[in-house]
Amino acid sequence: MPAPESPTASPQTVATAARETIRVLCLEDNIDDIERIKLALKQADPQQSYSVSAATDVSDFSAALDAGVDVVLCDSTLQRFSPVAALSMLAARQADTPLVVLTHPISDDCRAPLMRDGAKGYITKDKLAVLHRVISRVERDRLRDLEERQRKVDLQVANRRLKEMSSRFLETLENERAMLSRELHDVLGQTLTAIVIHLHAAQSSPAPQTRSRFINQALEIAKTAIQQVKALSFSLRPPAFDVLGLVSAVQAELQRLAEPAGLQMRISVRGTEPAELGDNALVALRVIQEAVTNTLRHARATRVAVLLRFTPAGRIVIVVGDNGIGFDQSAVLGKTITERNLGLNGMIERADLVGGCLRFRTRPGAGVIVKAVL
Repeated sequence: MPAPESPTASPQTVATAARETIRVLCLEDNIDDIERIKLALKQADPQQSYSVSAATDVSDFSAALDAGVDVVLCDSTLQRFSPVAALSMLAARQADTPLVVLTHPISDDCRAPLMRDGAKGYITKDKLAVLHRVISRVERDRLRDLEERQRKVDLQVANRRLKEMSSRFLETLENERAMLSRELHDVLGQTLTAIVIHLHAAQSSPAPQTRSRFINQALEIAKTAIQQVKALSFSLRPPAFDVLGLVSAVQAELQRLAEPAGLQMRISVRGTEPAELGDNALVALRVIQEAVTNTLRHARATRVAVLLRFTPAGRIVIVVGDNGIGFDQSAVLGKTITERNLGLNGMIERADLVGGCLRFRTRPGAGVIVKAVL
């Protein structure tokens, strides 16, 4: 059985929760004992401010809980109330307010059920000199439990988000494979078919002039096929990224995307690009690609600026801004992922996957700024 708190129970006073005043409620019908409690707390811990109030029945206790209480001290010999009733009320409210039994010595048979029902401590009234230590301990334990519960909630949220991200990652992967399949079948496949048709025509043509014409046409179509392969390969992974690095790949991508649309572009680089790029560099390229593509499709912008900053710690900071029409974040980036915001959420998730973060700053008519730290 837990023994009563004593002066030797703790070698030093434990710091209480970071509050200016600790609100103590005494379930006590002896006025003299309440005054002794106030005096003991003031003398033992003069640096800590305590607000001590009293209650003797259910209605007083309920009103005090509504007003706010940090710790409850409960006598076990009240005529109109009991520690069991108080613990039941706390449980019914799902309150985390700790209750300490402060009474005259009682037997183990009486004390044990109270501890099982949720009492956080037991101290006798002849040991008031250590009451501040008991309050410190139960308050510290309460805050620790709160932090532990919050960690569990945060972990559940993180796990749920991870599952959602994994599901969307697989969906995105399948969509990219489907897109690649369509490009190969509908574009490159038709081009190669045209080449075969012209070569068959040349092979079956009796006239040398006609045969030469079909062969020349097949060669021109083959050149088109080569350009299609290059464009498809570039969209999958720009060659400049592996050969020349991130900055060159971004410059090439901006030129490929922005120039044909007549979009003025500017790129600024700060810091030194590392010789060996990590996963965050490829994510940086994909984020910039998506941001500029969104500008071209939706922003009605005339200018776009890109800032790349390499930090000594190995992080990459990206800022992409345009002078377009902007959008309403609350309306577009809602809780539900749709085709309308799939690309924007994809940018956020790419940043999450490398331990970074991405934010949008925009409003209707004010352009868009995308900032990512990867």
